[in-house]
Amino acid sequence: MELLKIKKRRDSLFSDITIFKGLLEGLPDAPRIDISKVDTIYNKDMWERIHIRAEFEEKTTGYQYKDMMMDSRGEMIVAQTLESLGLEYKYEPRIIIGDEIYYPDFIVYLPEFERCFFIEFMGRLDNDKYISRNKFKLMDYLKAGMVVNKDILLFCGYEDSMVNADDMIDDIVALIKKYCRMYSETAIAS
Repeated sequence: MELLKIKKRRDSLFSDITIFKGLLEGLPDAPRIDISKVDTIYNKDMWERIHIRAEFEEKTTGYQYKDMMMDSRGEMIVAQTLESLGLEYKYEPRIIIGDEIYYPDFIVYLPEFERCFFIEFMGRLDNDKYISRNKFKLMDYLKAGMVVNKDILLFCGYEDSMVNADDMIDDIVALIKKYCRMYSETAIAS
Protein backbone atom coordinates (compact mmCIF):
# COMPACT_ATOMS: atom_id res chain seq x y z
CA MET A 1 0.00 0.00 0.00
CA GLU A 2 2.82 2.39 0.93
CA LEU A 3 4.63 1.63 -2.34
CA LEU A 4 1.47 2.50 -4.28
CA LYS A 5 1.26 5.87 -2.49
CA ILE A 6 4.92 6.56 -3.29
CA LYS A 7 4.39 5.63 -6.96
CA LYS A 8 1.33 7.91 -7.22
CA ARG A 9 3.29 10.77 -5.61
CA ARG A 10 6.24 10.19 -7.97
CA ASP A 11 3.90 10.12 -11.01
CA SER A 12 2.32 13.36 -9.82
CA LEU A 13 5.75 14.98 -9.43
CA PHE A 14 6.80 13.91 -12.94
CA SER A 15 3.59 15.46 -14.28
CA ASP A 16 4.34 18.71 -12.42
CA ILE A 17 7.90 18.75 -13.78
CA THR A 18 6.61 18.38 -17.33
CA ILE A 19 4.20 21.29 -16.86
CA PHE A 20 6.90 23.51 -15.30
CA LYS A 21 9.27 22.70 -18.15
CA GLY A 22 6.53 23.77 -20.55
CA LEU A 23 6.03 27.01 -18.62
CA LEU A 24 9.74 27.78 -18.71
CA GLU A 25 10.20 26.76 -22.36
CA GLY A 26 11.39 29.67 -24.45
CA LEU A 27 12.16 31.82 -21.40
CA PRO A 28 15.57 33.46 -21.29
CA ASP A 29 18.27 31.55 -19.46
CA ALA A 30 18.52 32.46 -15.82
CA PRO A 31 21.59 34.56 -15.15
CA ARG A 32 24.55 32.71 -13.71
CA ILE A 33 25.15 33.60 -10.11
CA ASP A 34 28.04 33.32 -7.72
CA ILE A 35 26.44 31.61 -4.73
CA SER A 36 29.09 32.98 -2.42
CA LYS A 37 27.84 36.49 -3.20
CA VAL A 38 24.88 37.27 -1.01
CA ASP A 39 24.32 40.92 -1.86
CA THR A 40 20.74 41.18 -3.00
CA ILE A 41 18.01 43.73 -3.49
CA TYR A 42 15.71 41.32 -1.63
CA ASN A 43 16.92 42.57 1.71
CA LYS A 44 15.67 44.17 4.94
CA ASP A 45 15.30 47.54 3.22
CA MET A 46 13.00 46.04 0.60
CA TRP A 47 11.00 44.23 3.30
CA GLU A 48 10.45 47.47 5.19
CA ARG A 49 9.52 49.47 2.07
CA ILE A 50 7.29 46.96 0.32
CA HIS A 51 3.57 47.64 0.06
CA ILE A 52 0.88 45.01 -0.17
CA ARG A 53 -2.10 44.83 -2.51
CA ALA A 54 -4.57 45.30 0.37
CA GLU A 55 -3.23 48.86 0.77
CA PHE A 56 -4.35 49.68 -2.79
CA GLU A 57 -7.50 47.63 -3.26
CA GLU A 58 -9.94 45.65 -1.17
CA LYS A 59 -10.90 42.12 -2.11
CA THR A 60 -14.46 41.13 -1.44
CA THR A 61 -14.36 37.56 -2.73
CA GLY A 62 -12.05 34.68 -2.08
CA TYR A 63 -11.04 32.77 1.03
CA GLN A 64 -10.91 34.54 4.38
CA TYR A 65 -7.81 33.72 6.38
CA LYS A 66 -7.29 35.71 9.55
CA ASP A 67 -7.50 39.36 8.45
CA MET A 68 -6.68 38.59 4.80
CA MET A 69 -8.86 37.74 1.82
CA MET A 70 -6.89 35.22 -0.24
CA ASP A 71 -7.48 34.11 -3.82
CA SER A 72 -7.30 30.37 -3.23
CA ARG A 73 -7.34 27.56 -0.72
CA GLY A 74 -3.76 26.81 -1.81
CA GLU A 75 -2.62 30.28 -0.75
CA MET A 76 -4.24 29.68 2.64
CA ILE A 77 -2.21 26.48 2.99
CA VAL A 78 0.97 28.39 2.09
CA ALA A 79 0.15 31.02 4.76
CA GLN A 80 -0.53 28.32 7.36
CA THR A 81 2.71 26.57 6.42
CA LEU A 82 4.72 29.78 6.76
CA GLU A 83 3.14 30.42 10.15
CA SER A 84 3.83 26.85 11.30
CA LEU A 85 7.50 27.52 10.54
CA GLY A 86 7.37 30.81 12.45
CA LEU A 87 8.25 32.86 9.36
CA GLU A 88 7.32 36.49 8.79
CA TYR A 89 5.45 37.09 5.55
CA LYS A 90 3.33 39.59 3.69
CA TYR A 91 0.55 38.57 1.35
CA GLU A 92 0.58 39.93 -2.20
CA PRO A 93 3.53 42.35 -2.06
CA ARG A 94 3.51 44.97 -4.83
CA ILE A 95 6.52 44.85 -7.12
CA ILE A 96 7.12 46.73 -10.36
CA ILE A 97 9.05 45.14 -13.22
CA GLY A 98 9.45 47.42 -16.21
CA ASP A 99 6.01 48.93 -16.76
CA GLU A 100 4.14 46.05 -15.13
CA ILE A 101 2.86 45.80 -11.58
CA TYR A 102 2.87 42.31 -10.10
CA TYR A 103 1.64 40.88 -6.84
CA PRO A 104 3.54 37.67 -6.09
CA ASP A 105 1.56 35.63 -3.58
CA PHE A 106 3.97 36.06 -0.67
CA ILE A 107 7.18 37.71 0.38
CA VAL A 108 8.93 36.02 3.30
CA TYR A 109 11.49 37.77 5.49
CA LEU A 110 14.34 35.97 7.24
CA PRO A 111 15.74 38.40 9.85
CA GLU A 112 18.76 36.16 10.53
CA PHE A 113 19.98 36.94 7.02
CA GLU A 114 18.20 40.29 6.55
CA ARG A 115 16.88 38.73 3.35
CA CYS A 116 13.56 38.13 1.61
CA PHE A 117 12.28 35.65 -0.91
CA PHE A 118 9.02 35.32 -2.80
CA ILE A 119 6.57 32.46 -3.08
CA GLU A 120 4.18 31.96 -5.99
CA PHE A 121 1.45 29.36 -5.72
CA MET A 122 0.33 28.46 -9.23
CA GLY A 123 -2.86 26.62 -8.52
CA ARG A 124 -4.44 26.05 -11.92
CA LEU A 125 -1.89 24.25 -14.04
CA ASP A 126 -4.77 22.37 -15.64
CA ASN A 127 -6.09 25.62 -17.19
CA ASP A 128 -4.43 26.82 -20.44
CA LYS A 129 -5.45 30.47 -19.96
CA TYR A 130 -3.99 30.46 -16.45
CA ILE A 131 -0.76 28.86 -17.69
CA SER A 132 -0.40 31.43 -20.47
CA ARG A 133 -0.94 34.39 -18.15
CA ASN A 134 1.55 33.05 -15.62
CA LYS A 135 4.17 32.24 -18.25
CA PHE A 136 4.53 35.97 -18.98
CA LYS A 137 4.71 36.78 -15.27
CA LEU A 138 7.44 34.16 -14.76
CA MET A 139 9.31 35.48 -17.78
CA ASP A 140 9.30 38.99 -16.30
CA TYR A 141 10.46 37.68 -12.92
CA LEU A 142 13.42 35.93 -14.57
CA LYS A 143 14.24 38.95 -16.76
CA ALA A 144 14.31 41.08 -13.60
CA GLY A 145 16.98 38.76 -12.20
CA MET A 146 14.96 36.57 -9.86
CA VAL A 147 16.42 33.11 -9.52
CA VAL A 148 14.09 30.17 -8.92
CA ASN A 149 14.89 28.41 -5.63
CA LYS A 150 16.93 31.38 -4.48
CA ASP A 151 14.75 34.48 -4.80
CA ILE A 152 11.44 32.78 -5.54
CA LEU A 153 9.88 29.43 -4.72
CA LEU A 154 7.19 28.07 -7.03
CA PHE A 155 4.48 25.71 -5.81
CA CYS A 156 1.86 24.27 -8.10
CA GLY A 157 -1.48 22.61 -8.03
CA TYR A 158 -4.51 21.75 -10.06
CA GLU A 159 -8.19 22.47 -9.59
CA ASP A 160 -8.68 19.28 -7.59
CA SER A 161 -5.25 18.83 -5.98
CA MET A 162 -2.28 20.78 -4.76
CA VAL A 163 1.13 20.46 -3.21
CA ASN A 164 0.88 19.35 0.39
CA ALA A 165 2.17 21.26 3.40
CA ASP A 166 4.95 18.72 4.11
CA ASP A 167 6.41 19.24 0.63
CA MET A 168 6.20 23.02 1.04
CA ILE A 169 7.99 22.77 4.37
CA ASP A 170 10.72 20.64 2.77
CA ASP A 171 11.25 23.22 -0.01
CA ILE A 172 11.21 26.22 2.33
CA VAL A 173 13.62 24.55 4.78
CA ALA A 174 15.91 23.58 1.87
CA LEU A 175 16.02 27.22 0.75
CA ILE A 176 16.82 28.41 4.27
CA LYS A 177 19.61 25.80 4.48
CA LYS A 178 20.94 27.13 1.16
CA TYR A 179 21.03 30.63 2.67
CA CYS A 180 22.86 29.25 5.71
CA ARG A 181 25.54 27.79 3.43
CA MET A 182 25.77 30.96 1.34
CA TYR A 183 26.10 33.24 4.34
CA SER A 184 28.53 31.00 6.20
CA GLU A 185 30.73 30.70 3.06
CA THR A 186 30.79 34.48 2.81
CA ALA A 187 31.66 34.85 6.51
CA ILE A 188 34.48 32.32 6.17
CA ALA A 189 35.83 34.07 3.05
CA SER A 190 35.87 37.44 4.84
